Amino acid sequence: MKTATPSMFPCEHAFRYLVLAAATAIFCAAGLPARAQAPTKIRFVLDWRFEGPSALFLLPKAKKYFEQEGLDVTVDSGTGSGAAVTRVASGAYDMGFADISAMIEFLASNQQNPGARMQAVFMLYDYSPAAVFALKKSGITKPSDLNGKKLGLRNDTWARFERHKARDTKKYGEITLAKWTPDEIKRFMREYRDEKRATERYWDDVKPGDPLNTIIKGPLTPTAEIAFESYFGIYLVGNKVAANLYDKHPALMLPNEQGVPEPPQRVHWDNHFTQNLLGLPGAYDLGPERCSWLIQGMTDWIGDNGFLRRLEARYLKFNYMGDVTWGKGRVTDKLERDGLALVRCELECVNHRDEVTATAVAEAELPRRK
Repeated sequence: MKTATPSMFPCEHAFRYLVLAAATAIFCAAGLPARAQAPTKIRFVLDWRFEGPSALFLLPKAKKYFEQEGLDVTVDSGTGSGAAVTRVASGAYDMGFADISAMIEFLASNQQNPGARMQAVFMLYDYSPAAVFALKKSGITKPSDLNGKKLGLRNDTWARFERHKARDTKKYGEITLAKWTPDEIKRFMREYRDEKRATERYWDDVKPGDPLNTIIKGPLTPTAEIAFESYFGIYLVGNKVAANLYDKHPALMLPNEQGVPEPPQRVHWDNHFTQNLLGLPGAYDLGPERCSWLIQGMTDWIGDNGFLRRLEARYLKFNYMGDVTWGKGRVTDKLERDGLALVRCELECVNHRDEVTATAVAEAELPRRK
C-alpha cells in the first residue's frame, strides 16, 4: 500500500520552490558540485518529531547535500500537521511537511484570506518510511537481526457485562436522538466557518479568567465515528483479518442482524445495535475523540509557538449520534516554573442539551515578549 504526504509552501513562492525541490533531488543524486552564489535560506518545519519519515529531509542536511546545492536549510521538529500548515501560512516557515487533509481543512476555513493560500507537492511512498531503533549494545545492525525479537507488547484488559437491566429500566432516561432542520445545519456550518485560532499568544498578555476560543463539533454522525476510529484501527477489520480475530477471541464478537460476527465497536455508529445491546438512546462516540477536541481547543488558543505540556480529561456523559458539542475553556492560573512561562486552563465539552459531557485541566507553555 502506498501512503502520501505533501510538502507545502505559499503560492507566491511555488515556482521557485518547485524548481528548488526538483533540482535538489536531481543534483543530490548526481553529486554535482556546489553553486557559487550565496546560499538560499529555507526554513522548513516537520509535522512531528525527528522520526523515520523525517530522514528524507534530515539525511541530505547531515550529508551537506543542501549546502552543496546552495541551500541553507533549517529543519525544525513540529507539533502536528495542523501546526505545520498554519506556520507555513503565517510566514513563520517557507515550507513544511504535513498531511494533505490538514492543509485542505485549513484552506477551507480561511477562504477569506488569500494571503494564506498554499500549494502542495504530493509524494507517494512505495514503502512506509518507518524506522526501528535499537541500542548499540544489542548487536542489531540490519533488519534480519530482528528475526525472533519482540519489538513491542500491548496489554489490554476487556470486560463484558450484560446490560439487559439497564435497557429494561431505561437507566439513561428518555433522551431522544437529535434531529436537525436545514436552517439549523446552516447555523452550525456558519459557526465552523467563523472559528478562529491564534497564530501567536504571549504569556505576558494572558491573565486568569481569559476565555479560550469556542469550537464546535458535530452533529455527530456514523461516518465521523468510523473516520475517527479508523485512525486507531481498533477492531476495524474484515475478511481474513476478522476471521483470525474471531478464531483468537470468539467471545469478542457479536452476531449482527444477519448472523455475522462483528466486533462490539458498532456501539459507536449503529443506533439500533446499541439500543438493543446496551439500552442506550443510541450509538455514542469514543471518549478519546472528545479529548482530541479539548486538545484542539488548547492548541487553537496557545498559537503556533505555544506548547501543550499536559492535558487530563474526564468523560461524564455519553455523546450520542446527532449531538452537537461546543468546546469551551478559560485560564485559571499563570505561573513560572523551571524557567518556563506556563498557563493552566480548565476546559469542558457542552452539548446542545446544555449538559457538560467532558471536562479537562491543561497546562501549556507560552513564549514571552522580548
